[in-house]
Amino acid sequence: MFMKIDNKIKKLNLKYRYLILEREEVKLNMIQYQSDWVTYIRTLEQEYNIDIFKKRERRVECTKSQGSGCGEQINKKRSIKLDSVVMDIYNKIAVMTHPDKTGSDNILSSVFRQATRAKNSNDLISMISLCNDIGIDIPELGNEHIHIMEENIKTIRNQIKSIKNQDSYVWAEADDAGKFRIEKIILNNYK
Repeated sequence: MFMKIDNKIKKLNLKYRYLILEREEVKLNMIQYQSDWVTYIRTLEQEYNIDIFKKRERRVECTKSQGSGCGEQINKKRSIKLDSVVMDIYNKIAVMTHPDKTGSDNILSSVFRQATRAKNSNDLISMISLCNDIGIDIPELGNEHIHIMEENIKTIRNQIKSIKNQDSYVWAEADDAGKFRIEKIILNNYK
């Protein structure tokens, strides 16, 4: 049974690492796509004498005038019950990488920061990856840990999907016919 779990963990770890790389690629694409999108929208504003960005600003102002605190983001910390395995792994990593112990070693300090982020989000896969990277033995994991790892993967997939669903990403990835349809929708909404 443990061999089956070990193989499952290895597969999930590889899948997670791939998705992390994909998310970084999508984020980098998004930077360029947003710049191109803003240029495109400004061109539409000038060409058709419409105010797309200004209209959005007016909506925000109206929302803020409806009451105090309107438009403010509420930052609630998620209460995450940290799994004992995550805490155990974190403590092992912290012993090796904490800046108080490593001095000015930027690489180990970076690993410590990554471990802290992973601990705070109960990201078991990142913790396991960090263990593999710095040579720490991983404690035995059970089916409940497989579930946590699958949830971590689901979170990364949702983040990628969220980025890819933004207007600028959809527009940049569209073919000419798709861009034409998007332009028609924009013009119908803002004329």
